[in-house]
Amino acid sequence: MKIRSAFQHESYKHVYERLYAIESVKAYKEALFARQSIQIRAARNDFAAFQILLDADTAASVTIGAEPYFSTRDVRDNIRVAACGLPFPVTLRHIGAVTDDDSLRKADILLADATVEVAAHEICCIWAEAEVGPGTKAGRYEGEIRLYHHRMFEPEELVQTLPFTIQIYNVTLPKAEERAFHLDLWQHNSNIARKHEVPLYGDAHFAILEKYVRSLAALGQKAITVVVSEIPWSGQRCFYDPQESSDLFEYSMIRVCRDKTGTYHYDYSIMQRYIDLCFQYGIRDEIEVFGVCNIWKCEDDEYQFAPEGYPEYIRVRYYDEATGTYRYISDAEGICAYLSALEAYFAERGYLDIVRIAADEPNDLERYQKSLAAVRKAAPRFRYKTAVNHREFIEGFRTTVSDFVPGLFCMARDYDLLHDMAEKGTHRVSWYVCCSPKVPNTYLCSHLLESRAIGYLTDYFGFAGFLRWSYTVWPDDPRADLRFRYPDWRCGDTCFVYPSRGGDVLLSLRYQALRRGILDYELLHMARQKGGGALVEEILGRIVRMDDFSVLDQLDKMEADEIVSLTVEDYDWAKEKLLTFLQD
Repeated sequence: MKIRSAFQHESYKHVYERLYAIESVKAYKEALFARQSIQIRAARNDFAAFQILLDADTAASVTIGAEPYFSTRDVRDNIRVAACGLPFPVTLRHIGAVTDDDSLRKADILLADATVEVAAHEICCIWAEAEVGPGTKAGRYEGEIRLYHHRMFEPEELVQTLPFTIQIYNVTLPKAEERAFHLDLWQHNSNIARKHEVPLYGDAHFAILEKYVRSLAALGQKAITVVVSEIPWSGQRCFYDPQESSDLFEYSMIRVCRDKTGTYHYDYSIMQRYIDLCFQYGIRDEIEVFGVCNIWKCEDDEYQFAPEGYPEYIRVRYYDEATGTYRYISDAEGICAYLSALEAYFAERGYLDIVRIAADEPNDLERYQKSLAAVRKAAPRFRYKTAVNHREFIEGFRTTVSDFVPGLFCMARDYDLLHDMAEKGTHRVSWYVCCSPKVPNTYLCSHLLESRAIGYLTDYFGFAGFLRWSYTVWPDDPRADLRFRYPDWRCGDTCFVYPSRGGDVLLSLRYQALRRGILDYELLHMARQKGGGALVEEILGRIVRMDDFSVLDQLDKMEADEIVSLTVEDYDWAKEKLLTFLQD
């Protein structure tokens, strides 16, 4: 059995079934397997990562664990991969592939499986990661990747070694909950319950939610998503296409009951349990509340339920003790009482300063004005946040909304206005991408450096952070196929992680690239604080390729490398420069 192995950068994304001319296959693989050693630079509270690629001339089982494995398909060779030599552990994960819109499988999922089976000459990709804790001593650490081979009951034989080095600098990044970057990845907890097949907001669901919250906290997530009325996004209108079987409805965290005297009672225990869970993991800067303003409108008349006399399609379900039936509050008085009680609850808990009533891309100015006016009358102490892509909403609600999150196209047209608000500190301004623009983005087809560049772009824009509408919005079988029938949703638009069969969360290469970009932002922020503004501008000049913000209006006609660098050497150079400047 002949085995080839090599290192690849953490930002490498392997594409399977890609066709090459026969004469180029050999040269392509020679280049792919050329890197026989690698050096990683890291700070404390950082992570050092790289990939290992394997290629064997016969079908094989590749394991990264210590358990025995026998294939059910045939008698085959086994390759075991191990990381050795460091005083701190290196975690290995197989990288699974997902089918993209072009029908090609692309590496993305960090699998929980200890062993995978590969065909002859099928490239196997492995993620290697070392967590560098706050107490790690600065210095040079040398380790190696070892490949062992055996067949059936033969003893293992060491057949290859690959040396690697991790250089730890005398620099300590802030803990995740103390990072400056304001990360806001919206949470869709109903989808998590469905995919893991557990009752919504029961104990089993919360046990699983804890794992997702932990993964968000590791990124430095700042915002807690709570849903306080039924289906505020109207299921992303998934019912429009009868052939689209994906269930995308999100349900309220608040239970309402009306007793026999006609008095409403509100049970906030589920919402509070989720808030407490997020607080436990350091996610405590913001509670964004969906289901109050800008409920998504549907053309289907039966979905256009609005309480009589109230200007919003708010759907608050309650149990009526008098009749033993479930109903929806159908009058403005009942909705106003509901909102007033919600405000009082947040005030009692001391949350009002961090609560934001969120709106997702309002597009009807008059309707949004009426909706906000109704809420402000019922609950005058609430503050507001808007993901926006129209200038008139920024100008029209500048005195009402405290947090604006423009999409890139909106930012191209209105950057001066937004930057002025951010610089003066009158508003918190972040930015977002979603199903557009094509670049830069975090799709499965996107270069991983586009995700990493989010940290650099956020610093370049002078904004507080970044928002993405989707962390766990999955189609029916996301690990096999991320494709939706909606033409606007490219694969990867709707999630950063995947559900495992064992109730755990499976991270992705895109998650890791975003994580890296956020840590890059922290290094830039630290350098500015230390007086390294000139260095930061030099680095931004190499990573960010735009001459001015006006080009953002043409993003759908541009390639990613016209916006940001897609060259790994640029990012390695930038990190080395920052670590060298910052070290004590």
